[in-house]
Amino acid sequence: MVVITFLLPAALGSASDLEDILARKGKTRLLSGNHVELLLDGPESFERRLELIRSARHHLLISSFIWRQDDYGIRMLDAVAERIQAVADDGGHLEVLVILDDGTPLASNDFWSSIRKRLRSIGAEVRYFNPPRWGLVPVYGARLHDKVVIADGRAAIVGGRNYSDHYFVNSGHTVWLDGDILVDGPAVEDLQMHWLKSWAVLDRMRSIKRFFAPPEKILGRIRTFWRTGTFPDGSAPLESFADRAWFPRPDRPGNIEAAILYDNPLVWERAPTVDVVIALVEGARSEVDFVTPFPNFPPQLIDAVRAAVERGVRVRVLTNSETRAVRGGIHWRSLLPAILTLGDAGVEVWGWSAGDGDPRAAERLRFCDPPQQPFTGLHAKLFQVDRTIGIVTASNFNVRSTWYNTEAGVLIANPAAANEIRSLVDRLTGTTPLTFECRDGLALTLGEPSIFFDANQLDRIRRELGDSAATLEAYGPAF
Repeated sequence: MVVITFLLPAALGSASDLEDILARKGKTRLLSGNHVELLLDGPESFERRLELIRSARHHLLISSFIWRQDDYGIRMLDAVAERIQAVADDGGHLEVLVILDDGTPLASNDFWSSIRKRLRSIGAEVRYFNPPRWGLVPVYGARLHDKVVIADGRAAIVGGRNYSDHYFVNSGHTVWLDGDILVDGPAVEDLQMHWLKSWAVLDRMRSIKRFFAPPEKILGRIRTFWRTGTFPDGSAPLESFADRAWFPRPDRPGNIEAAILYDNPLVWERAPTVDVVIALVEGARSEVDFVTPFPNFPPQLIDAVRAAVERGVRVRVLTNSETRAVRGGIHWRSLLPAILTLGDAGVEVWGWSAGDGDPRAAERLRFCDPPQQPFTGLHAKLFQVDRTIGIVTASNFNVRSTWYNTEAGVLIANPAAANEIRSLVDRLTGTTPLTFECRDGLALTLGEPSIFFDANQLDRIRRELGDSAATLEAYGPAF
């Protein structure tokens, strides 16, 4: 856990430059007075979610791409149910609103049945993002990909972790490294406003009438509401949330400047998060770090990265190697054109490999109690620039995130946060040895935890791709 307690010095020339980028590109604002914690450890991140849930007195807002019926998924459900009952026992009522993705059956089928039923049985109201009709699933259409928990409009956790074992356990064979951020303070008000606007829009999207109107007309109504709070027919659903119970007078528990980054393809044609990242890369002076499992960057971000390298900025991208690609197979193949493009542009591209060169070494940690091992794959979505600005988000900064997904994240204008992300990249790319320990005295040190895609590696990928490069690149939006 990192508790951030420093204030930002001028970045990108001046603080006003950052505020201008956030206003013009990010459709957001930089707010001071926040307490912020980076949550890079899975079990700790889960415990902080439980603490957040248990603290709620008036409402809980939850959204997720995946919520599985496994150990951690059920534990999260149980925590919500217990909190609803505890508030009721005290004579109150806890409003629980949940938004789930409903267009990707391979990812989301668990909550189509048992998760959905359990949520409704404990008194939660559930809505789906862009639900299919008549059995039609818009494979490349707008999808909900954010992961958010908000308690009482005052504190929230956002980031890359879905509600499932893969994202939280520190043992087993499928654990992934991921990243979240806890925010307590004025910035939560902006996150909650975006969330409640989505909630109101989804009420309209439930109507089958949406299939009988031109998409441009539907999107026009949504964008009018997002801008004004009122639909063209005069209805103003946000009025029911306009009181201090939903939006308490914000405390200022810290001194961190933070901005909410929120993407919704029904509202903006291109993700504000990616536009902010492009602008920050364009203004970078010394270094840029990306952590993402799917770096299929859109063309504008590729251009910004290439220009940064040409003016002497060190750019690193940490993703997965072939053996560690999240879900493997086509997901790894889809990365190859991106790795080539970035590598040829002079970017340092690294692939997490968990020390595959010495597979027996990891076996030692299985004798720990409980058993441990290096995480199987990398799923975090992190960014830092010039050791002054960091971003923790659900966005992969890629084609799908740019045009097709809802995403939520937090920009922190703070050197401590940026340096924590930078240090993580240092450790995982082998700048310093990476050590896994357990209380039994066993340890595993990975001197080279990641593969550097040097010229030889890039040539090998080029030969492997052959004539399939263009086809794979065309499938980029799927990932």
